[in-house]
Amino acid sequence: MLANVTVGIAIMAIQTSTGLGPALSALLSDYAKVEQAMNAVERLEEYNDVEPEKFEAGEDKIVVPDTWPTLGNIKWTGAVARYRADLNPILQGLNLEVHDGEKVGIVGRTGAGKSTLFLTLFRILELSEGTIELDGVDVSKLDLKTLRSKLAIIPQEPVLFAGTLRTNLDPLKKFTDEEVWAVVEQARLKEYAESEAQKNNLKNPLLMPVTDGGKNFSSGQRQLICLARALLVNARILILDEATASVDVETDALIQETIATAFSTCTILSIAHRLNTVIDSDKILVLQKGKALEFAHPRELLADPESEFSAMVNETGPENAHILRQVANGELDIKEAIAASNAARAAKAEAEEKAKAEAKRKAMEASKARLEASTKELQQFNETPSASAQLAACIEDIRTTLQSKCEFSLLSKLEQLEQLMSQTK
Repeated sequence: MLANVTVGIAIMAIQTSTGLGPALSALLSDYAKVEQAMNAVERLEEYNDVEPEKFEAGEDKIVVPDTWPTLGNIKWTGAVARYRADLNPILQGLNLEVHDGEKVGIVGRTGAGKSTLFLTLFRILELSEGTIELDGVDVSKLDLKTLRSKLAIIPQEPVLFAGTLRTNLDPLKKFTDEEVWAVVEQARLKEYAESEAQKNNLKNPLLMPVTDGGKNFSSGQRQLICLARALLVNARILILDEATASVDVETDALIQETIATAFSTCTILSIAHRLNTVIDSDKILVLQKGKALEFAHPRELLADPESEFSAMVNETGPENAHILRQVANGELDIKEAIAASNAARAAKAEAEEKAKAEAKRKAMEASKARLEASTKELQQFNETPSASAQLAACIEDIRTTLQSKCEFSLLSKLEQLEQLMSQTK
């Protein structure tokens, strides 16, 4: 068969094959790029299959007056919630009733369902089974806009958007400048807002700029803006998701004081990762595996040494546990407790710093002692005559002795020995 191949065809085949390698390489590269780009199409397809939120209620929609809810009663009945249909439920038939004006602290181990409880209240996560009622109204029969506008939340991580202070506090422009400025003053942001407005030559401090994520505010100030936002809504129900976890002690005290006064008649649900923030609550809800394990006044729960809440308090350490029990029993005010807790924490930190400094001092002293010992050994070594020096001294002594006795033959032999030694070196 090769006999029928002409020289021209052979040359053409060789030239074509040399360009085939780069072409195949480019083909594989393009294929990889297309495959990577198709990931975006796959995501879009998945998002397209996600069931959208039910912003509008169904045919059984309930229309509530603007003043609803007037009390703030919340009731979960047989609540079951899961994040996906193929996953086990997080809330497993939860039955819970919070009465108007109660301050409830919600605690539990990781995965107990604390955050899920709030998600179901805002209907970010719909219940698979059961109902949630606010003042006797089934929230699943309300428009989402209506429901969420009646709830206030101060999250653990404050959320701010690029714009102005006013648009972050009142994005829907439902309130007057006077009403917005009143909550700014109440949240102790007045001085900062006025100074920033002066820097930007703005007559209205509410128009001071807010960068994306509120980066031109400190962490504490961002949390105060969220507090002002909650004050502006003036809701009967306030949700706190460890609102003071990432702020300084002064801001923590300010937020706690403002909540205690401005929301004194509201129903407050507070997730706690630090028991100090909820120990003065009217009731403590201990969640375990999506169920209400314990629900009572903290004094009652701590009276039982076998209770889960009592175990959680003991895990905070002997000193802090003693302070928490004093607050629960009404023997210590929460402000005094926070001050005592901060003082204990500061004393512990100071003791740790002192211990570190003492350990460092001892280590330096030990190093100094070892250095001095090494230096002393080196000096002794330097002061000790070497073997060659000792040998030279001995030879010199022998020469002196031989000269004194006129032993000239031995002296000549000694000189020969010295020459041999010098040659050996």
